[in-house]
Amino acid sequence: MINFEEFKVKMLNEFRKEYVNAFLKKDSLVIEEGTIEATVSMQDAYEEYKLAKDFKFICDIFKKTLKEEFQKRRFKIDYTKVFPLIKSKDFGLGESTNFLRDELFLDLNILYAMDMGETFRFILIDDKYDYRKLKESAYKNLEMVSTGLVKLDKDLDIYSVAFLTDYSSSFILLNSMKQQIQRKVGSNHLLAIPSSTSLLVARNSYKYIDLLKTLIGVDPDPHKVSRHI
Repeated sequence: MINFEEFKVKMLNEFRKEYVNAFLKKDSLVIEEGTIEATVSMQDAYEEYKLAKDFKFICDIFKKTLKEEFQKRRFKIDYTKVFPLIKSKDFGLGESTNFLRDELFLDLNILYAMDMGETFRFILIDDKYDYRKLKESAYKNLEMVSTGLVKLDKDLDIYSVAFLTDYSSSFILLNSMKQQIQRKVGSNHLLAIPSSTSLLVARNSYKYIDLLKTLIGVDPDPHKVSRHI
């Protein structure tokens, strides 16, 4: 049999084969996986080892228990509630969590989030997901809630979505929205995404550039996306 200190080190080395972020904290083995943290009492594990007198057997039991615990606590994605959200490239960069991102254009990224009702839960790189299914589902769900373009003023060729929602800016990702824009203002147009709930499209002309800049400046939504046109 090995002593307690040797047991702790050996357990740590075994767990690190499967979990990179495993470390000892006093008499506990701490394992971090994404946003989940689990702790294994080395005292309890050592008592089990003294009874069984089989290190591999005890180590495998604790690994299995830990894996089951991670599976229970891991965030489960409901693909029927996932949507693509357009955000600035620096959105969330100062946080410890690492959001899943796709590049869009200019200073914008596409992030994916699950609609939890009152809030959104952004999908993290460390979450368990099928990327292709996630993206296809997100765009399909967005299509189901999309709305048409309407003029902001009958005398101006400036359009916005008919009903403002948390997904308004994301509608530009849809082929159906691109086709609407093509029909209303043609392929040579101006586009602005001031905030999450705002999407502005206009015919390409100098006067509309100035008008769009004004509209971007007075957009009341605090969840800003981009000031670019």
